[in-house]
Amino acid sequence: MNDLFSGPSPVDALRAVLDQLSPKDRAFGESLIASVERARGRASDKQLYWLAELAKRASAPKPERTRTEIGDLAGVMALFDKAREKLKRPVVTLRFDGVGDVRLDVAGTTARVPGSINVSSAGRWGERTWYGRILQDGTFEASPRVHTPEQLADGLKAFACDPAGVASAQGLTTGRCRFCEIELTDERSAAVGYGKTCAANWGLPWGARPSRQPELALTA
Repeated sequence: MNDLFSGPSPVDALRAVLDQLSPKDRAFGESLIASVERARGRASDKQLYWLAELAKRASAPKPERTRTEIGDLAGVMALFDKAREKLKRPVVTLRFDGVGDVRLDVAGTTARVPGSINVSSAGRWGERTWYGRILQDGTFEASPRVHTPEQLADGLKAFACDPAGVASAQGLTTGRCRFCEIELTDERSAAVGYGKTCAANWGLPWGARPSRQPELALTA
């Protein structure tokens, strides 16, 4: 353990630059400072490392972000706005050639850029690769920390142009709903590329089951 108050204090150094950190790092820094102060200024080697690391992040020049025009997001945002009437955190998972499954969700009010669309790899929380964000003006800001697959921007442009159509077409191709990732087994769901529940949640039409008696066909 180390006595932080025997010399220049890493706690004070970090506290002075907290407002220059991202919301996530700032929250971590505040928690770290409080933890050290509860221990009367004594910090473990791990805590000292993070005090110094966060202070360095605050003073380091921000890396440049590659920006690509994706297009008008009106259709995409309308789709998400409709889904948020019923879902707490709606997600669309798309599959792009050369990239694999890509997860799209709208950043919440506590995010660095609220209302932007997060673009990441699929998978569980903590295991995803964050590729960047799509801003409300239709600009994709790539993460400066990871390589952006070349085909990603083209896939996002196609989705912005026709979000419901792309999600439907990919559901037909993969056999799984791109909103919930459940396998499409019902004939009517397989015919449109997404399930009945997701159609209701996202405000999409849901097709009729093929029948020898057309007058008995069901619609959502």
